[in-house]
Amino acid sequence: MDIGSSYVISSSVREYVYELRVALIGDADVGKTSISKAFTGDEKLKPQTRPTIGYEFGFTYRRYANGDSVRHVLVDTAGQERYSYALPNYMRNCDAVVVVYDVCVRATFEHLDRWLHIVHNSLSCDTPAILVGNKCDKVEERDVSWEEGKKKADSHNMYFLESSAKTGQQIHRIFDHLAVEIRDKKLHELFHGTKKRLSEMAFKLPKHDDSKKKRGCKACSLI
Repeated sequence: MDIGSSYVISSSVREYVYELRVALIGDADVGKTSISKAFTGDEKLKPQTRPTIGYEFGFTYRRYANGDSVRHVLVDTAGQERYSYALPNYMRNCDAVVVVYDVCVRATFEHLDRWLHIVHNSLSCDTPAILVGNKCDKVEERDVSWEEGKKKADSHNMYFLESSAKTGQQIHRIFDHLAVEIRDKKLHELFHGTKKRLSEMAFKLPKHDDSKKKRGCKACSLI
């Protein structure tokens, strides 16, 4: 099941039923922080974003047409190899993972196996995961084809799309798709009694407004 931004009826809601924690991982400078900020609307994107050290959090709220009110918590992790030892700790409580590479830098694509190895060793096999080829707006600089990315995703049973944090293309679809996958997973666990009960899945109104959030962009068609 998939969902696009056209199904988002509010991005300013502060009451929510689900809190979804999503880790973003991948090499340094592939645009993980820019993707997070483009989705949460924390600030306008700058040409050069400082490298993430350790991890950072981003927050936003979304209400979908099916009635779900979701608080998205984005865990933006450092891409430098010297921080990779700590990744399992950062990812431990995450509901899903977004693995990012730069379509203009082949080395970031070739390093995916290392990141996917960390994912497979840190999270359960049924954890929703998306492979994202970022910076697809840089058409003339492309060094990794769409077909290569799709083949890699298929080989690991992952959803795949390409995005541009700069233009906003496909950014909302990444997290809206995960919201549906995680919701279905939580409901399956609830009905089958494998994990949390409904009362444990509900969250109270947060005391603080994290930041002003921009409204969702128009729906993008899948690549």
